[in-house]
Amino acid sequence: MAKRKEQSNDEVINGLMVYGNPIKQLVIMEAITRYTDQIAEAGLDEVRRQFGDNHFISPNAWYRCAVEIKTAIDNHIQSKAVR
Repeated sequence: MAKRKEQSNDEVINGLMVYGNPIKQLVIMEAITRYTDQIAEAGLDEVRRQFGDNHFISPNAWYRCAVEIKTAIDNHIQSKAVR
């Protein structure tokens, strides 16, 4: 039996977004929107508190990344609403 090639995160998400039921796109976008909203609303201090002292990823970087993604999605949604 041939072994399947391990996919990167990008390949998995791209496959979900491009192939199959288009509702998958809505679910993925909604999940990302809700999660990044949650982080942005919590604020950097709360993200730092939740990460605690022992963390592999910087809470500052996590927060900035979430806000950047939220901004990009908000802009994307807003641009579609203006049309």
